[in-house]
This record gives sequence, structure tokens and C-alpha cells, in this order.
Amino acid sequence: MIGFEHSQWLWASLAALIPIIIHMIGRRPAKPIVIPSLMWLNTFQAKQRKRHKLRDLVVLLMRVFTILAIVMALAKPRFSSPSTTIIVDNHPAGWESKQQWLSNLIDLLPEGTMDLHLRGGTELNGIQKDAVADVLAQWPSSLEPLPQVPGTLLSFGFSQLDSTFERYLLPERREILNTQVSYEYNKDALLFRTEGAAGTWRMFAERQLVLEWDSISEISVQLELLKKDQEYTVVHNADSLNEDNSISIVRRGGVKRFLFYRTEDQRPQAIRLSKVFNVDTISLYTESVNVITEPSIVAILYGFDFVPTSLFSQAQTVLVFPGMAVDSERITQPRPNLNHPFYATYFIGASNRNNWPQPESAKILEESLEPLLVSDQGVLAGLQISNSQRVYWQGFEIKNEFHPYYTALKQWSYRNNSFDLEQGPFLGEDAYTENITRLEEKLALGSMENKSIENRVFSGLQRDYSKIALLFALLFALIAVIFVKIF
Repeated sequence: MIGFEHSQWLWASLAALIPIIIHMIGRRPAKPIVIPSLMWLNTFQAKQRKRHKLRDLVVLLMRVFTILAIVMALAKPRFSSPSTTIIVDNHPAGWESKQQWLSNLIDLLPEGTMDLHLRGGTELNGIQKDAVADVLAQWPSSLEPLPQVPGTLLSFGFSQLDSTFERYLLPERREILNTQVSYEYNKDALLFRTEGAAGTWRMFAERQLVLEWDSISEISVQLELLKKDQEYTVVHNADSLNEDNSISIVRRGGVKRFLFYRTEDQRPQAIRLSKVFNVDTISLYTESVNVITEPSIVAILYGFDFVPTSLFSQAQTVLVFPGMAVDSERITQPRPNLNHPFYATYFIGASNRNNWPQPESAKILEESLEPLLVSDQGVLAGLQISNSQRVYWQGFEIKNEFHPYYTALKQWSYRNNSFDLEQGPFLGEDAYTENITRLEEKLALGSMENKSIENRVFSGLQRDYSKIALLFALLFALIAVIFVKIF
């Protein structure tokens, strides 16, 4: 199929009518003049007239063809060849830096249109070679499989490539070290580490650098330092691949506090308790109550010695207070466990002079709890903490809800260390060297520099059809001159 780069010049082809019009105007009927003494020349003149007509026709055609050839040269014809099938490997590894290598691989492709096939089955048909880089400039990366179609593969060469494609174009580069980042939640902090690869760590809040650690393989991020509902990004440079080196953290905020009591006669005491903990909602608990509408809340249970299943799976922090001790024992020598960090963190100046709660009777709690109050009989109050939930248990009835102990407990319940963490998949190890070795017969390497290089895969000269049209125009003009001079 033929196309024209400057199709507006095709209107100039009407100029080919000018020689025809001039020729038609110049044809005048000859007036015969009879000369008796020259009648023997009639046969000779008839042959000469036929030769002149043939010459004039050839010259006319050559002039028309010359004008048409010049018009074609100005219009610059392009003959479209069948589209080349190109498979583009938009794997995340190296895709962010594709401007450094992709354009040079495109230079290795033949001229013409391209049918692009990307990961996940996306097809972009009829793309001119000059526009391929612009089309792919903002195209996202993908971990979907490569389409299995015959054609030429353009790839950074990080992931393992099979040998089913016809040709392979890869940039000439060094193998990349890629280290996996792991994390764990440790009470009030997130720990990030790399496997033995020390480097620089940076934490950003909306692109502004807030913290930096240098030449270490493990860092600790205290969640209390993070503002609620603001996104933070932790980035490390312990390896050369940036695409899987960042982790985003959002500390959740907006904690709601609910208080539930079991029986109606407990309501007055529950109201007094709600003032200590600044409760948002007070309600009588029933098995059918739908209490949780937010993903992170504090649930205070008054008159309970257990945590209902519906609350246990939904609340982040739970405080359990019995209305009256069930199966209680007589308590002797109640005392705090001052070795627990709860006191150093939330109770200023902790000492025995602070008059700790002195219950006369209480239910003895499980020894597996982190004890806060103990007696000779066992644990009277303690904590049960997991990665996603914190539960405070108390085995005795509250007599003074404004006691400093409960003020410290209120501060503990206010803490909201729930978070959303987003980390992309680990991209694995670089398979570049293996790909180079295995695909050597079908492989060509492109430069990582911003310049075009010699095409070592495809042969063939791109013809300039405008110059060919000018050559034909010169040829037609020359033929016209020859016929005029010789005939």
C-alpha cells in the first residue's frame, strides 16, 4: 500500500495537463498546396508526417511523465510493508529506567509499522517506529506473563526468558544485585532489614526526607513518630534495583471508643467509667449488637470476665473490667509489677507510695498474661498482646475509676499502633547472564548510552523513493530532448 508524506503536492499533478493542452492547441489542419511539377514528392511527405506525429506523441508523454515524477518526488511516497511483530517486556525490573536502554533497542528495528505485544496480552497495532518510544514512555510495568507470539522481543533481560521468540534485543549491561527487604512488627515499632546487605535507608513523608540511616542492614521505625493518616515511604539502596526497594506505611487514625455493659443495673457505674476513658458511645451489650463500624477501635467492657467473639475479632484494643468478681479469692499483699514497661511509659514517678488499687477479692487470671498487678495468689491484672490486638484483663471490681493507675491505663488505651503497610513483590535475582548465554544465537545487544548504534540484527537499505522519482523525472526529460533533436 502506498502513502505520501506530503500529500498536498498531489494537486500539482494537474500541471501534467499543460503539455497536453499546448499540444492540442498546436494541432492545426494543414492546407494542401498543389504544385504540378512536385507531385512526385507526395509519397515522401506522407512518410515524414507519420514520423513527426510519432515524435510529438513520445515527447508529449515524456513531458507529462516528467511533471508527474517531479510531483511524486515532492509528495515523498512511502510504500508500507507488513507490520513487524514486536514483544515488549515491560517487567518492573529496569522499566523505570527504560529511557536509558529502550530507545537504543528500538533503533535496531527495521523501518515501518510495528504491532506491539506487552505483558498481560495488551496489543498496540500499527505503531510507526518513530512513535514506539513515545507510546511506551508512560506505559506501566507488569508481572503478567509475556505473550507467546512469534516476533522480536525487546527486554531488559532481568527475568528468565524462554527461547520461543524469533529474535532477542537486550541492552549490554552488568548483572544487577537485588536484595530482599523483610519486615516485622515488634510491639511499637516496625523493623526493616536486608539479608546481610548494608546500605543507606531513607524515610520520606510526601517526598520530604524526614529520617536517614547510613551503612546498616536493619532499621527500626517507631510508629508513635508517624503522624496519623499520612503516608510515609521507606527506601533503601543496598542493591542496584530500585523497583522493589520501597515500602509505604500509613499509621491509621481516627480511633473510636465504645463502652459496653452487660446488665441494666450496671449503667450508672458504666457512665462514670466512660468519663475516665472519654468514650464515644455507651450501650447495653447483646449478642446481636453490631458494634464495629470502623477498622480500628477501643472496646471497654464493664461487667465482663470474657471477650465476646464479635468484639475479639474486630477491636484493636480491648479493656475488660468485671462488675463483681466471679469465683473470687481473698487477696493478700496486692502490688505492682514495676519491671513492666507499662509503668515507666505511662505512670510518671511509679513507686509504692502511689497507693495502688487494693482489691479485697479478685478472680485470679491466667499466668500467661504480662502481669501488671500481682498478689501472693497470682495475677490480678495483666496484658495480652499480639501483632494485631491488645487486651487488658482485670480480675477485680473498680472502686475508684479516677485512681492514677486507671489514668495510666487510659493513656495506654489511647495508643494506636495499627498501620497499613504496602510492599511490592520481591522481583528475584537477575537472570541476565543466563539469558545472554542461552539465547546467544538469536541475540543482539544494544547500548545503554543515549545514542543509536549499528543495526546488527536486521539488514536492508531503507529506500528514499523521492530521489528515485527525481531520477525518473530526469530520465523522461532526457528522452524528450533526444526525440526532439534526433527525430
